[in-house]
Amino acid sequence: MKKYIRIDAIFERDGTMLPVRIIWDNGAEYPISEVIDVRYFKPDINGATGIKYTCIILGKIREIYFDSMRWYVSG
Repeated sequence: MKKYIRIDAIFERDGTMLPVRIIWDNGAEYPISEVIDVRYFKPDINGATGIKYTCIILGKIREIYFDSMRWYVSG
């Protein structure tokens, strides 16, 4: 199930989008200390495609997704 989240992101000069912070519905904010991998993913069973970001958040490896309009976590 997708949980849509708010992300603060920056855009580099070359157009690369990088997430820098997650903000949950309750207002809790968590910095993304590093993006360690960025990959496009193939359509899922619902036909969704997008970009998967593997990040380090609070010292743990986590995956967040961008589906061309919104950010989400899977869970």
